[in-house]
Amino acid sequence: AIIFLLIQLALCSEQYSGVTLVLRSIDRPLVIYWFIYLILGIFICKNLNYLSYLSEKINLPIKILLISIYSFACFLENSWLFKITEGDIPPFDYVMISCILSVPVIFICCVNLTEEQFNSRLKNTISLLSKYSLGIFCFNGIISQVFLSFGTRWFSEIIFNLPELLIMKLVGWIGLLAISLGLSMLFNRLGLKNVVC
Repeated sequence: AIIFLLIQLALCSEQYSGVTLVLRSIDRPLVIYWFIYLILGIFICKNLNYLSYLSEKINLPIKILLISIYSFACFLENSWLFKITEGDIPPFDYVMISCILSVPVIFICCVNLTEEQFNSRLKNTISLLSKYSLGIFCFNGIISQVFLSFGTRWFSEIIFNLPELLIMKLVGWIGLLAISLGLSMLFNRLGLKNVVC
């Protein structure tokens, strides 16, 4: 969180523009950004029973409130990041404290869910996505860059309104997920299971 705050402060100040220029020249989120998720994973693993117990004690309206507060915080921080980068957010997409907060908030709200609570079709979908989550994650980065490259070329002169943007984002997200999942399944059939599962 301190590193994220320092980077955001550097983005606000001309005095530290050299730091942000170096980070922009790398043009990728730094590996150090992900360390917190390893720590959160270890914490969750060591405290899983207690977190499940705590999740059961929190009623649904409180969980909805927690997710709503997190969503609003994410919106505010993203707006702030948009402002201080003058709309040129990448590669600072993940330099948000609200990104870190997403893990404990979503986890504490969902950890007590069991597969018996879902119908078989949804259960099978979740199982499929879980099985190929590594492949989806890996292919997502590559395919999204391809989408971005073509989208920038094709739509650079067009101005979209908010509903059109939202529809394009949703369709793009579904397409990205479908392609990433399809490639993961293909790699699995080609004998590259360790790469995607």
